[in-house]
This record gives sequence, C-alpha cells and structure tokens, in this order.
Amino acid sequence: MNEKSLKGWLSNENITRRIVMLNGGLGNQAFQYIFMRWLEIKTNSSCVIDDSAFYGENIDFNGWELERIFGVRPAKLSEFVSPGKWQDMLWEKERGRGIAQQLLDDGNQIAMVASTNDFAFSGNIYYTGTYEPNVLLAKGLWYFHGYWIDKAYFYEIKDIILNEFSFPVLTDSRNMQYRDDILNSNSIGIHIRRGDFIKWNIEAPMDFYQKAIAYIDERESQPTYFVFSDDLPWCQENLAAIGLDGKRVVFVDGNSGLTAYIDMQLMSYCKHLIIDRSSFAYLAALLNQRREIVISSTPSFKV
Repeated sequence: MNEKSLKGWLSNENITRRIVMLNGGLGNQAFQYIFMRWLEIKTNSSCVIDDSAFYGENIDFNGWELERIFGVRPAKLSEFVSPGKWQDMLWEKERGRGIAQQLLDDGNQIAMVASTNDFAFSGNIYYTGTYEPNVLLAKGLWYFHGYWIDKAYFYEIKDIILNEFSFPVLTDSRNMQYRDDILNSNSIGIHIRRGDFIKWNIEAPMDFYQKAIAYIDERESQPTYFVFSDDLPWCQENLAAIGLDGKRVVFVDGNSGLTAYIDMQLMSYCKHLIIDRSSFAYLAALLNQRREIVISSTPSFKV
C-alpha cells in the first residue's frame, strides 16, 4: 500500500478500517499486538498498526521488538506513506498533535476506542475496559488507543499467538545452562521490577513476595527460586526482606538491552511463577505452557 492507496483505504466507507497503537517495551507491544490479531481474526480483516512510537529520540526501552524477536510483521502505518510525509507526521506528533488527530484533521471520519485517557483527540471517543468484545461491531474508521492487557484476547486466539510468539533458540552457554537448571528443578521464577516502578511508586510490596514464597514453600518440596530483576544487586542485598533468606536461590544475570527478552523466555520455562504487575512478566506467564502455580501481585494478571 502506498500513500495514494492509504488515502483510498482510509476513505473507503465500504469496509471497516482499524488502526491499533503500539508502544512501550516488549510486554506492552505484545499485548497490543495480541489485541490487534484478535481484531483481525474475529473480523476476518486486516489492521494497521500505528508504529510512530518507535521513531525519534525518546524511544521507550529497546524500540520495536516484536519483529526482531518473534519475526512478526504486522502492517505498519509508516510503510504506507512516503518518508517525507511520515517525517512530517512525526514532527506534528512531537508538537502534541497525535496520529489519530492528524488523520481527523485531514478530513477522515475517524473515531477512537480507548482504554486509557493519556492522549489528546477532538473527535468521538468511546472509552472501554481492557476486554470489550463489542468493539468487533464497530463500523467505519477506528483508532484503538490502549494497552489491552487481558488474558481473554490471548486465550481466544491462543494457538495462533503461541505459534507467532516463538522465541529464538538459545545459543549461548550461560542461558542454556539457566534453561537446563530451570527445566531440571522444581523451579519458581520470581520477577522483581524496580527501576521505573520505583519512580512511579507501583512496585510490588515486599510482603507480597514473602507471602507468595511462604505459599510455595508449604506446597512444594526442594524449590529453587530463580530471580529475574532489573536490579539484581538490590535483590541480593535484600534477600530477607523479599523472603528468600536461607532458600535455594539463583540470580539470573546477564540479559539486558537487546537480549533482555531472554529473561522472559527463561521465565516461560519455570514450573511456578511469582510475578509483579509488569506486562513483561505477565506475558511470560501466559506463554509458559508448563506452569502450575502462578501468583500475581495484580488481581487482573491471572492466568
């Protein structure tokens, strides 16, 4: 699709057209992608993703990761306009006029479905929860703004997503050893995200980990706790506060930057999981096909 055909697609009132925003790190991108694929499969029609969040100087985390890690290639808005036009759209977005607003200002009859309110848009907005099957009934041109972190979308197209979200084969000896140790032990993966969660004051409280570990200890023999965190030194210094003092503990180290996804991959091999409210950890739990016990600090993050 070129710029001319994009205009035709946007204005074609005979079909329903859907643009889905993607942004953030791997976890957020994945749940937004799952939602987009759910829309496509349930309606037997194609969506376009707004990939503008992965351009510019202030890209979150590691930028556009789904294609690099899983090889998925959804239709991207950036591919449907000329480089010059796309750059103009990015500049306008930097000035505060989002992609949906630009499309509206260009004369397109576009409306928005949103599960959050962190945007500016002067057109019609329909707010919804994280799971809303009625969006399938919408006709016309729609922009979907939200994170859509809900297991229902995943389970309704589970086999498709498990096939599309296939991790690369591990090739380095360190992570291969972690994998073997996880598979050959009564492994409990613990995800402790600090960093930006500390800044936003949304980190899981220590008593959550203490209670979760006590629950596991009461039910499992010879557990080995594999700790995944963006701040392993802090975890090592605070074993007692976490509830891991005196336990068999392995700190999974060395995966950061472009290889950070391997922590998710390794968590997806664990027998049990203790996770915080990170979408990264929640995705690992959903992709984990050998899990037995999953304890989450967030009520909505159930498997």
